[in-house]
Amino acid sequence: MQGQRTGLIDAIRIDVARLHATWMELAFPRQLNPSSVLGRWEPETGPQTAAYYAWAAIGIPLVVIGYPLLLLGFATRYYAAKLDSATTRLGIVGVVGLAAVTWGLLTVGAWVRQFSTNGLIAVGAAGAVATVSAGLAFVLSRRGDRLTSVLLAYPAAMTALFLPRSSRRCTPPPSPACSRGRPTSRSGSSTTC
Repeated sequence: MQGQRTGLIDAIRIDVARLHATWMELAFPRQLNPSSVLGRWEPETGPQTAAYYAWAAIGIPLVVIGYPLLLLGFATRYYAAKLDSATTRLGIVGVVGLAAVTWGLLTVGAWVRQFSTNGLIAVGAAGAVATVSAGLAFVLSRRGDRLTSVLLAYPAAMTALFLPRSSRRCTPPPSPACSRGRPTSRSGSSTTC
């Protein structure tokens, strides 16, 4: 049991080594799955050695960039399948209702936190856009083909899920004279409280 290591770091190390071996297999034979008789191919001449190590050096940054993207792709597919399953169970009424309730609660939260009027309108408008986008994503993903899903349903779903909330606008604090309840006048202009 001592030879078997199954931790996360070991799994990442195995994945990265396999991806790099796959990269090396593109230009050199017997890199990914060397045979038990012949073994892994190794360069024999100076130019082969230079080409081999140059190809390996080119592959390292590609694997370092590509591996996180590969993991992100797997996670996206997994969660997209989970969301698709959930939306299928909820139906159009459930999806639109859930979006409306969620964004309604966010709008009430903005009102309770005393957002400015513009901020409150922005949160409400974002909620309306997200709710309509959720409904469109549901309908388009069920009615269309792959092209419709990719071009219309997916962007609508991303809008519904990740539409950023508006932040509260900062207003300058009132002048000290306004806090005492009397307007002041500076160089001919008056400050209203």
